[in-house]
Order: sequence, then structure tokens, then C-alpha cells
Amino acid sequence: MKKVLLSIFVLSVVFSACKKDEINGCMDETACNYSATATISATCTYAEDYLDCDDVCLNDVDGDGICDENEVPKILGTWQITQTQTTHELGHYGPYDPPVRIVDSRETLVVDHQSNLTIVDVNESSVTWDEYDSIPKLYNWTLNEDLFFLDSSTEELVYHVVELTDETFVFFMKDFRTYVDSTDLVAYEEFEYTYLLEKL
Repeated sequence: MKKVLLSIFVLSVVFSACKKDEINGCMDETACNYSATATISATCTYAEDYLDCDDVCLNDVDGDGICDENEVPKILGTWQITQTQTTHELGHYGPYDPPVRIVDSRETLVVDHQSNLTIVDVNESSVTWDEYDSIPKLYNWTLNEDLFFLDSSTEELVYHVVELTDETFVFFMKDFRTYVDSTDLVAYEEFEYTYLLEKL
């Protein structure tokens, strides 16, 4: 009888010791609450999509707290052209090696358009450019870093983006020509068309 009681006592001590060594915890290494010492699997918690375990975006290029994957492109929306600026430059390339560009004259004309309501509506697949007192034009669009491409069945346009925020969009296009003038110098003429848009 004593041997039986002793055996039961020994088994209970061993069982209790084993239970003390068991640790509940998440055993999934990809979980936020992963426990390297856990021996018994428990509930795991995971970061939400595009966030780390501290609820910080994994990708947030502009640092605004909205993950890039959830960011609505700033270019989308309805814009009004409030001002245009045309800069006309005349010059020539001197007979040097290498040629030096010399500006002969430069004039800038600024026109405000608040009353003319030229509208540029950009959605996910197309752009409708509704110029004042003319037929709207429809384009496909692509924004690649600082280049804004517009193309339709009849024309392709490439604008250089100066600024793009939630409220302001500024871009320009250049038209550049060269020709030989009467002095045998290579002359040039350049137009730069700049557009200032504000989101409606």
C-alpha cells in the first residue's frame, strides 16, 4: 500500500513539474505577438494590411500617414485652370566650340482665367479637357514621375509637372525650334506654356 501511495505521489510531482514548464503563447513567427518560448499554441494577432505591428505604414512615400496602397492619386479630380503663362524666348547659338546659347529677348505673358472656367476632369481612365468656349477633348493619361502624358486618336501631349498637391497642379510644355538666320548663326525660338490649376 505504501508503495502504491509513493508511486502516486511521484507521478503527481512529475506531472506538476511538466505543467509548470508549459507556456501558452503564439507560435507563429509572422504574428505580432509571437512568443519564442511558447510551448502551447495560443491566439495570434496580425498586423492589418499594409501596416506593421505598430500600425505604421510599410510604404508611405509622402509621409502623410496614408499607406501608398490606399492613397488616392492626387491627380484625380476636377481641376480649373486659373492661370496660364506663356514665355517667348528668342536667341541664337554663338560660333563657339561647344556652341553657347545666347538669349536675345524674352517676354512672358500671364493670363488669369477665373472667369473663363477651363476645366480639366481627371478620372482613373481618362482626362476630359474642357477649354473655354470650345469642344471638350478626351485623352488617355499617364503620370510617370514628373511627366504627364495625354494621348488621343489625333494627338499626343507631354507636360512637365512642376507641382502636384491635393489643391494645386502646375505643369508646362515647351515648343522649341531652330533655324539658320542671315548671319549664319543657329537661331532658336522657344515657347513655354505653363498652366496653373486648382482643384474644385
